[in-house]
Amino acid sequence: MKVIKDSVIYITGDLISRSIPFLLLPYLTRTLGSAGFGELSYYQVIIALGLIFIGFSQDGALVRYYYRYGRSGLGSLIFVGMIQETIVCTLLSLIVLFIFNDVIILYAVWAAYSQSMLALFFGAQQCQRHPINYISIQFLNALVSAGLTVLLFSLFEPGVQYRILAMFIANGTGLAASVFIFYFLQENTIKLSLKLFKKIVFIQYGIWPAIIVTSVKFFCQKARLIDC
Repeated sequence: MKVIKDSVIYITGDLISRSIPFLLLPYLTRTLGSAGFGELSYYQVIIALGLIFIGFSQDGALVRYYYRYGRSGLGSLIFVGMIQETIVCTLLSLIVLFIFNDVIILYAVWAAYSQSMLALFFGAQQCQRHPINYISIQFLNALVSAGLTVLLFSLFEPGVQYRILAMFIANGTGLAASVFIFYFLQENTIKLSLKLFKKIVFIQYGIWPAIIVTSVKFFCQKARLIDC
């Protein structure tokens, strides 16, 4: 019965959360226009591509770790993953600043970075079977993203950069809530050791090539760049 109850909560929460950006679409198309909305779609493809190289599909590795070793060390795994993603994001940000010199691409990199870190905590909540926490953070993220988009468009002017900036701030809000719930309320700890580090390396990089290939294929299908 618990499995059925959790499934209903996940499905209901996911539908509600996804309905918010769906309801925002008419507003975006009206304020940005066809050209602006097309430009937004271009930067969303960049975000999707950034998720592959910043996240290294660590949320998938986290799930494998949990069902292999249990909850022990889960907090350390996420902490190491966050450090790794921060390093990669910093390098990509420097490349964007010095080579492309494009602020919107920089915002897109930050949005991908924050979304990738948020995915780690989503995976942890799912593994630990905490559907209420999962959908609460997801709903908060969607609500802040939509509300902040409307607010920024009203304060300044409708622009792609403000939509992506709103996504980044919303992800950051959800991330802050996730850290508080995971480390403080659920009392997951960070305890680093050589033995744990070996486990993390094995889990993360043992399946990394296969997951990356799958992620790239999904990206190609989503972006409609090639017929995969």
